[in-house]
Amino acid sequence: MKKIFTLLLLIGLFFFSSAQTSPTVSNTLVISQIYGGAGCGTAGCSTWQNDYIELHNVSNSTVDLTGYSVQYASTSGGSWSKTLLPAVTLQPGQYFLIAEAAGSNGTSSIPTPDATGSTSMSATAGKVALVNNTTTLTGSCPTGASIVDFVGYGTGTNCYEGTGPTASTSTTTAAFRNSNGCTDTDNNSADFTVAAASPRNTATTASPCGAVPIFLQSFDAGKLNNANRINWKVNCLSTSVIFILERSANARIFVPIYTMTATQAQCASPFFYDDNHPLPGANYYRLKIVDVDQQFSYSGTRLVVNKTNGIQIIGIMPTVVDNDAVIEIASSIPAKIDWVVSDALGKIVQKFSSNVVSGENRVPLVIPFLSKGLYKVAGYINGERNAVLSFVKR
Repeated sequence: MKKIFTLLLLIGLFFFSSAQTSPTVSNTLVISQIYGGAGCGTAGCSTWQNDYIELHNVSNSTVDLTGYSVQYASTSGGSWSKTLLPAVTLQPGQYFLIAEAAGSNGTSSIPTPDATGSTSMSATAGKVALVNNTTTLTGSCPTGASIVDFVGYGTGTNCYEGTGPTASTSTTTAAFRNSNGCTDTDNNSADFTVAAASPRNTATTASPCGAVPIFLQSFDAGKLNNANRINWKVNCLSTSVIFILERSANARIFVPIYTMTATQAQCASPFFYDDNHPLPGANYYRLKIVDVDQQFSYSGTRLVVNKTNGIQIIGIMPTVVDNDAVIEIASSIPAKIDWVVSDALGKIVQKFSSNVVSGENRVPLVIPFLSKGLYKVAGYINGERNAVLSFVKR
């Protein structure tokens, strides 16, 4: 009898160790899409030129990503690569796109990423964790309160939520969390569907997970003489709706500039607002839609640039840098910008140039060779200094 009990115990331990789970319960942020197919070997074999990880705010409140990281390990490995997330506040229903390693054989560029890393992910199977700190995970199946969400994707992956990993992905497909990123039963095999990869970023129309009976049909912004005109159209089932138009100079900190209440009958008509006093340089607009029961959703952002030379250097993201960062630029015209990087004593340590196009631009700032300390980046357009930005190399 003792031998039989020992045998059963060993069998149970074998199954427990061969199919591990990492249970996490998230009511704020989830991993909503995973694509690792950018690194294939022949021209045009990948849909996208970068691996990517997508997040979704499933709560009814804003979530601050400061101090968060996304981390990746191979299908059975315990060595984790991490990407630090910037200090961005994610709105309810908003998506967040993290670009990872690039592949030269991808067909298309992904939409503008909200964060950038360099992790090379498997096209078919692996593990991704969303962590509320920047400590590197250890072990092939980590657990703990710091793990906000965990997804094992692809057949054979040894760690996952629930009864199994998602189905295998490919160079053209991604693992999608169901219901536009809202389904979370803590079972990767049931919560995810593999389909054609389609990355979403913070500019994508938000998809809140609460029942908001208001549907945004269009939201646009453009110049109208000396003003910026913002147009939108909705289809709502609510008896009344509040529109709050918000504006930002950097697409991160938004301030309300116009509020109105509309009845259900008025929802059938298009709406517009003229911003007669736009900010110099970049003007990012978004629309907050509040239902009668105080549930709300956000539109994507729209950019209108107002400046004599049509160019504004907005800032560096992140401002505390390990290896790479990006310089954010809004421009209404194609242009060349010359950059000069200097240390705290004013010594020039790097010079380079970049070409920007009309619209929103992100110029890579590659600085792994710099020592720790404070640095300044000056941007020159036609020989005139446009802006001076600061960052810390750690």
